[in-house]
Amino acid sequence: MYSAHILKDFSMARFILPTVLVKFVVILMWNKLGSKQKP
Repeated sequence: MYSAHILKDFSMARFILPTVLVKFVVILMWNKLGSKQKP
């Protein structure tokens, strides 16, 4: 039971971490574009 619970948490983390990284990269790129567009 414990191993299955840990495996479930690991799969959830493996799904959540990439989305967080993608959002972080998108925000960084958006900030860079915004700073470039400012006069």
